[in-house]
Amino acid sequence: MVRASLERTIAVVQEELAQIEAAIAALVASDEALPHKAALLQTAVGVGAVAAYGLLAELPELGQVSHKVTAALAGLAPVVGRAVGGVGMRGLVGGVVGCAGCCI
Repeated sequence: MVRASLERTIAVVQEELAQIEAAIAALVASDEALPHKAALLQTAVGVGAVAAYGLLAELPELGQVSHKVTAALAGLAPVVGRAVGGVGMRGLVGGVVGCAGCCI
């Protein structure tokens, strides 16, 4: 009984996932620049469709600003902070929260 219920639930989730993936692919295809940007991102080792689409959704500025600005927007650029005693410390802060999830 439990196994049959789990199998039905998995089938429903798989169907919904297929519908979501199809909707995302249609949305990307409907834009003039997104397919090219997604294909370019996927030329990097380890970047697939999910990561590329996620990065494009979270950082629409990709390809329009410098790599330094992109790194800062993603929260990957070192920022000098203020520590106790006035000594600056470098660290990664800020950025678009969803970017990290796209690349994990």
